[in-house]
Amino acid sequence: MSQGGDKDASTELPNASLNERNDSQALREKIETALQEVISPEQRKTAVMRVEQLVKAESFRGPLPPPRYLAQYDKVIPGLAERIVRMAEAEQGHRHHCEDKIIEIQTTIPLRG
Repeated sequence: MSQGGDKDASTELPNASLNERNDSQALREKIETALQEVISPEQRKTAVMRVEQLVKAESFRGPLPPPRYLAQYDKVIPGLAERIVRMAEAEQGHRHHCEDKIIEIQTTIPLRG
C-alpha cells in the first residue's frame, strides 16, 4: 500500500501503541474495500487518506492530555509540556482552595445562627 514516499501506519503514528496501529490499518482496509468498486485505484489512494482523516477522532478526559501528546507539544515548543503540567497543577490547587472556602463557610454559617 505504501508507494512513492507515502507514510505507512507506523510512520503516521510514531508513538502509537500496537493496537492503535492495527486499528488504523483495519480502518484503512475497510475504507479501501468500500471504495474498491466505486472509484479508480489512482483516486482511491487519495480518497482513502481523506476519509481516514475524517473518520479518525480521539478524545481524552481530565486536565492533561495523554503523555504522547505532551511529548509532541514539547517537540513544537521546548518546555511546553512542563508548562501545561504546571498550569493543570495550579488549576487543581485553585479548585481545592475554593472548595476549602466553601466548606469553611458552610460550617461556620450554622454557628452564627
